[in-house]
Amino acid sequence: MNHSDRATSFLYQCCQELHTSIHLEELLSRVMALIHKGLHADEGSVMLLNENNMLSIAASSGIPEEIARTVRLKLGERVAGRAALLRKEFLLIEGLEHYPEFRDIQTNPRIRSSIVCPMIANCELIGVLTLNRTQNTKNFTVTDLMHTSVIASEIAQAIQNTRLHAVLQNKNEELEAASRMILELKEKIGEV
Repeated sequence: MNHSDRATSFLYQCCQELHTSIHLEELLSRVMALIHKGLHADEGSVMLLNENNMLSIAASSGIPEEIARTVRLKLGERVAGRAALLRKEFLLIEGLEHYPEFRDIQTNPRIRSSIVCPMIANCELIGVLTLNRTQNTKNFTVTDLMHTSVIASEIAQAIQNTRLHAVLQNKNEELEAASRMILELKEKIGEV
């Protein structure tokens, strides 16, 4: 299989995986594992924006769990927060000094190359997908950025779909409870 076919197969696998579950945590973990392998990232994360406008890691690969559990970023803070605030994707190579958007952020010397993509669905910022190469000596490429951008968009849509499903499920449960109450009232009225 040539490089183009492998890339197409990788994108297809990721998109298919995103439509196999409505359980967000499971879905994100499986997709992160695919991305980690498919793009040869040493570490990566899906960070979700919460109601307090803070980003936290919902799924990760290659990042120690104790770090993943505790990371909280404001919009504009560090690289992921800045990319989210700007709603702009970045391919970062050899530190941050060459990127005016990040000049005030200290470079992490162990990161050789990064891709940071905001996840946006229907104009709503959902979060950020980040990938780093720390051991792999090859830098990410523009093609890697394009693939990551497609995946980030699909992840954002899948997250919105799972959230919508949860809302609809709650509404359905409320309607069922109301329906039971109405039936009980009808029975009581019929007894009178």
